[in-house]
Amino acid sequence: MGAWVRVAEFTKAKHLKGGLVARSVAGLPFLLEEGLFCAFVPPVIDVPRQGTVVEVRPEARGGAMVFFDTVVDANQADALVGCYVLARREDLPDDVLELQEGGIEGFTVVDAEAGTIGTAVAINEMPGQHLLEVARAGQEGTVLIPVVDEFLEGVDEQTRCIYVNVPQGLLDL
Repeated sequence: MGAWVRVAEFTKAKHLKGGLVARSVAGLPFLLEEGLFCAFVPPVIDVPRQGTVVEVRPEARGGAMVFFDTVVDANQADALVGCYVLARREDLPDDVLELQEGGIEGFTVVDAEAGTIGTAVAINEMPGQHLLEVARAGQEGTVLIPVVDEFLEGVDEQTRCIYVNVPQGLLDL
């Protein structure tokens, strides 16, 4: 296990004073909060490579607009879009890291409409988004479900269930 954990991704620059829209990465809740020291990867030339969160404003569509002490203008923010945010493992609650570290294998995946879909196999990190791979119950093969706030309703670690609400037709692909 490394000392740093990827906790978010910058998806958009959204403020003249360097605000960035950040979304959590697969299997993690939104962890950026005031006072959290972070690193930005991959490094970008002439742009800060680290900073401390100074303000977080929740966004209506998930994620949040985040301001860092070192990102001071729109040009710097634009250059960081697409970068990942790393936080020190020791600065994060232990229980939130379990899902990211492969703790979802064997969890039952339940859809709001379709009921039990199957068993979680892995979270596949793809360039555009992360995908929950689910072995179909009573069927051959797997189904891939995008890990996005709109589809993921919750995780119950006690019952080992992942609750989703996927659009009609996604499970038929």
